[in-house]
Amino acid sequence: MAEMAPAADDAGQIDRVADMGTCWLLTDAERRQYEQDGYFVRESQFDASEVAGLQAAAEAAAKRARAEVAAGRTYWLDGRRFVDVRHTTIQFEHQQGAEDIKVIEPVHQYDARLSALIH
Repeated sequence: MAEMAPAADDAGQIDRVADMGTCWLLTDAERRQYEQDGYFVRESQFDASEVAGLQAAAEAAAKRARAEVAAGRTYWLDGRRFVDVRHTTIQFEHQQGAEDIKVIEPVHQYDARLSALIH
């Protein structure tokens, strides 16, 4: 995945991502959708090799998080299992006895590719 860095406009808002010399500004439709819904979807932003790399990064992050669960603090909210490990919360799937991870927040510290994605 290519290195990405945010660039701010005059109002201090992040409107584009610089990637290998190319900038993608928000289209008017993307900006309207973001203002209305709080998000927008841009299809085909990543090529197949980038998607494969992000999938591998997610699997690696889940494996690392799973390895740290025993050292964390487990608690239950509304019947859902959570584990706090240092500054990270790991949430498991909601089925009784589930060991599959549903959410890791924040996740970027578990894999450099995920860190690069958010930066």
